[in-house]
Amino acid sequence: MDAVRPDSFLVEVLDHHGRAQTRLRFPLVEGRGEATVGRGLAADVLIDDAHAAAVHVRIAVDDTGAVRLSDLGSLNGLVVGGKREHGATEALLTGEVFQIGRTRLRVRTASEKLPAEKPEGSARLELASASGRLALAGAGAFLLYGAYAAWVEAPRDVASSMVTHVAFSAGAAAIWITAWALLARMLTGEWRWLRQAALFFGVMVAIGVIENLLEIAAFAWSLPPWPSRELLLGVLGFGALLFGHLSIASHLAARHAVILAAVLPLLVGGTSLWVQSRSDARNVNHIGMDERIYPGALRLRAGKPLDTFFANAATLSQQAEARRKEVPADDDADEIDLLD
Repeated sequence: MDAVRPDSFLVEVLDHHGRAQTRLRFPLVEGRGEATVGRGLAADVLIDDAHAAAVHVRIAVDDTGAVRLSDLGSLNGLVVGGKREHGATEALLTGEVFQIGRTRLRVRTASEKLPAEKPEGSARLELASASGRLALAGAGAFLLYGAYAAWVEAPRDVASSMVTHVAFSAGAAAIWITAWALLARMLTGEWRWLRQAALFFGVMVAIGVIENLLEIAAFAWSLPPWPSRELLLGVLGFGALLFGHLSIASHLAARHAVILAAVLPLLVGGTSLWVQSRSDARNVNHIGMDERIYPGALRLRAGKPLDTFFANAATLSQQAEARRKEVPADDDADEIDLLD
């Protein structure tokens, strides 16, 4: 973008990608300039928007670069800073962009700070950026953790299990990142591959680290098992991913992105927890423990005495037997059907 002269200001009508579709220059006379926006011929800036008034808003700019907006009696008002305002008078524009109806506009003044000129794009330059370095580091840590998780399971064929686990993880990550990059291309006009990849790998590595730290802490302090721990971490991670991807791949307001990132994971996680609990309750062979073994030196608090452990085990056995008797067996139902 070219710098704006000190004796003028620009009003730009943006498309859905946030790029200037129409650009009009207006002069500053004695340190002040005005322009009106609407869909009528009386407006200085004409927009094709059925949700805008004939003369919708007046833009006033002074020689300091301050931009103030006045609603000229419209029905739908203005959206400034993500908030809708009706009947605004000389409202200070924070930032550069505001919205009328379904149309976004940008006001540029001589006080704006232009970003530095970007070099011609290349894969090497993009990978050297902050997003590129974070994406590469996160991808490496993500794949290494996948190999470690396969090794911890200690299968007979460790090498084959590690390769399969890493290949599956890499394929799933590629599909996820490609889907969000495609959405970003459709909504913003840019792929934003590296930002999507950096977000995904960063969140996944953070979840892995937090999960392992919680397991080690539970072992060190002899804490009781928490069956829903992994599901809760998954819900939180999914929410963080969803909010980040929506912020990168769309022009969705932060408030709406937060709502979606909170509601969707809770619905999915709550449904999964309910289905899992129902399935575990009907499965008499279910063992609600998946503990990893760590060196005894990590213990900071002694566990329960053996007598207490065996007493608890006997109680659990009685509870399991009681639940087994309460749940009708599938074989009995099949026998009744055959007799009928």
